[in-house]
Formats: sequence, C-alpha cells, structure tokens
Amino acid sequence: MRPVEYDEFQAMRRFPALDGLRAVAAVMVFAFHFGGPSWAWLTGWIGVHLFFVLSGFLITTLLLREEHRFGRVSLRAFYLRRFFRIMPVYLLVLLLTWALAQLNGTADAVERSLAYYLLLLNDFLPANAPYLHSWTIGIEQKFYLIWPAVAFVLVTAAFRRRLAVTLGLLVLLVALIPPDVGWLGWPIHYVAILLGCLVAVVKDL
Repeated sequence: MRPVEYDEFQAMRRFPALDGLRAVAAVMVFAFHFGGPSWAWLTGWIGVHLFFVLSGFLITTLLLREEHRFGRVSLRAFYLRRFFRIMPVYLLVLLLTWALAQLNGTADAVERSLAYYLLLLNDFLPANAPYLHSWTIGIEQKFYLIWPAVAFVLVTAAFRRRLAVTLGLLVLLVALIPPDVGWLGWPIHYVAILLGCLVAVVKDL
C-alpha cells in the first residue's frame, strides 16, 4: 500500500482506515446481542460508543477542513448533507416497520411512539418500544444539530476557544451522568461523540 500524500489526505471525505475500527465496533455489538452468555463480558456499549467517537472525529475533521478552505462553515449545507445522508433511509425503515406492524396487529405500538421517532427522541423511549435500535441515530442527529453552531459559528477559527468549549461541554456532560453505575444515562453517549470531536480539534493544531 502506497503512502497517502498530505494534499490527498486533505481532499478525502471518507477515511478508509476508520473502516476497520467500524467493523470491530459492529462485531462487538453483534457478538454481545447474539453471541450468547459467553459474550456477555464484551458489552455492546463499547462498540456503540466507539462508533460515536469515530463519528465525532470524522464530522469535526470535515468541518475543520471546510473552515480552512473557505474561512467559514455553512450550517445550511451541513444540515442538508446530514439530512439527506441519514433521514431518507431512516424514514423508509420507519415506514416499513409500521407496515409490518400493521400485518401482525401491533401498529398501535409504533403509532404511539411516532412523535418520538419524528422528533428523533428515540433514546427516551422504553426498552420494549418498536424500532428502538434507531436510538443511536436520534443521539447523533440531536448532537449535530447543535455542535457545528457552537463550535464553528460561535467560535470561529480560534483553536484555544474551540478547545475550551469542547472541554467545557465534556465536563458539563460528565457532571450530568447519574451516580448509578448500573446505568450511566444519556449524557455518556454525548461524551463519547465529544471525545471524537476533541481528538479532531487537537489534531488540527
């Protein structure tokens, strides 16, 4: 494999080297859910949070490159990219979930939770809710609704301020984690994404 030149690396919008880590994360989640008791030690949370870290790193790296290239980040373009990358398939699968539920007579369960799905509040649904595996999309979409505005509009092209904001958000979210070690709660998911963002910000120094 030939080495990648710096300019070529800067032009990349997809990082093949991260695919291996994504594969490891996916295997961890599948092994935890379907591998039986012998794989219970693995815990799928590690795989999910690895995905979150990679997502935070990739999205923030692309935003930093856009800022370097054009002097600013276009929130409109970012939100459109995120919407059309995720939401068409997300809504299609939601529709198929509802259609299948109609066939087996459980459509009312999907319909009762429909507002949560459409507002991307999936992570606040009970554990027995249908289409619950989409909760990670809800986490990421809510995060990326706020992160670019905070880190690239309120704080523009200033490493120290952006680093301070990222660290401040991390401290705040860690402080919000409940003391019950049996369930860390929703803030831990955003902590994982922010760790990826932090790596990207530091790497950009």
